[in-house]
Amino acid sequence: MNETGRWERRIGAAAAVAIALLGIALLGAVAATGIKQGAASWDSSLTQLLSFTLFQAALSTLLSLAVGLAVARALVYQPGFFGRRFLVMLLSVVPVLPVMTVILGIVGIYGRNGWLNEVLRSLTGSGGGAFLYGLAGIVLAHVYLNGAYIARTLLEAYGTIPAAHFKLAASLGLGSLRRFIILEWPALRAAAASAAVTVFLLCFGSFAVVLVLGGSPRYNTLEVALYEALRLEFDIPRAVLIAAVQLGAALALLLPASLIAAAPDIGAPHRGVGYIGTPFVRTLRRAWLTAATLFFALPLLYVAVSGLRAPFTTLMGSKSFWSALTLSLQTATLASLFAVLLAYALAAAKRRWLLAVPPKRLTAQVVTVAGNLYLAVPSMVLALGFFLLSLQSALPPEAWAFVALVAANTLVALPFALGLLYPKLYAAARRYDKLARALGLKGRRRFRTVEWPLVRRSVGYVAALAFCFSLGDVGVIALFGSEGFTTLPWYLYSLMGSYRMDEAAGVALVLTVLSVAVFWLLPRLIGGKEDA
Repeated sequence: MNETGRWERRIGAAAAVAIALLGIALLGAVAATGIKQGAASWDSSLTQLLSFTLFQAALSTLLSLAVGLAVARALVYQPGFFGRRFLVMLLSVVPVLPVMTVILGIVGIYGRNGWLNEVLRSLTGSGGGAFLYGLAGIVLAHVYLNGAYIARTLLEAYGTIPAAHFKLAASLGLGSLRRFIILEWPALRAAAASAAVTVFLLCFGSFAVVLVLGGSPRYNTLEVALYEALRLEFDIPRAVLIAAVQLGAALALLLPASLIAAAPDIGAPHRGVGYIGTPFVRTLRRAWLTAATLFFALPLLYVAVSGLRAPFTTLMGSKSFWSALTLSLQTATLASLFAVLLAYALAAAKRRWLLAVPPKRLTAQVVTVAGNLYLAVPSMVLALGFFLLSLQSALPPEAWAFVALVAANTLVALPFALGLLYPKLYAAARRYDKLARALGLKGRRRFRTVEWPLVRRSVGYVAALAFCFSLGDVGVIALFGSEGFTTLPWYLYSLMGSYRMDEAAGVALVLTVLSVAVFWLLPRLIGGKEDA
């Protein structure tokens, strides 16, 4: 047992050191370039960029939290809602969809020629106008993606509240607000804080949503400004300055936020309680849940309907499509594999340090920081580091681009993977270490007998999550992409930019089907029959 723990600590330490060295190399390249070439000077445009980036992230987080909490609470108190299973499925699927697919669906519903405006024209003779491009569109897309994630997270947090407590609250005559404050919020607080921190950092580093729906430089964020400075203007000093500002702001946000957001207690998704309120309140909840179902389902319906009408004969005959599909599958597969291996190594080592006598909490915290590197270093800053290293290397740009895609996408999924695997591995060690030691189980025998049956479902989910995140990424490829080297999401963006919307709809449908299929199949293939 001690030997097993020693090897787990060594492998976890090696993984943490490898991640740290990668981060040092990338950030060192950015810093060295800034020292050598000199960074651009601060101006009013940078102040405006930072202010808007923070404002849209804060607004998106608040609205996502409000929508997610309202949806989760309505599902708990309205267990008989006719579309419950479908809505819960949507809440699970939407966060892992490729962002470009979501954007196409939102444009198809809320754009100037979208379904919503078509309905308004048929009813009133005039549409609702073009409100989508700008702050409204950015926030709408963020709430769509992150509201579903928060709703699913809080629905699982509700699962930690015993049903008897709801019955007791009803018998005591607690009103809705008092019931929420006394009974629900203590169980939701940690999960809500953790989800809010994650959503804020994701919105702070949002790229594709702002690039497509920003509409003008007035609504640029730091991430988009860095891309434009490097890819469109090739102004490396300004790109380095923006990267420094973005990294400094992300670190300033992450460090205090990590102290506020404690690890949440999560249970199975709550199936609903018996107390569901007055007939009027039940009617309001049904109306809200119906609206939420339409909100999350309509963009996907648009992608499906428009995608089925796409000229697939043209797409299937396009070398660009097959090249983009091949590269996307290759990078997503490797990123998924590396994310699982790194997360497992870090989680196994972290539990050993915490279970040591006395516990080595500082060392365990270092492992946690290594696993959460992406949350502190936005993807475009990582991409800039890879780009600057590629300028100093004799390797072809495509080789650097491939490595950058796999590495960045691995780091994107790593915080989520570590958060999912660590509780399972820690619980397995606490429960079965003494028994395994008594039976003489070590190494691979212990892994096959004790740990794998407990973590295989989580491993399957982590692999699917990492694959879907990588499949939909548009950050790194934005800097490295070219006509002969592109991924499906960036190919979709180029089709939308050239107004080839029919073909774009077909690519979006392919991306959606791939993401949903992998997200459904991998946990069942790896996790076994019980996961079905």
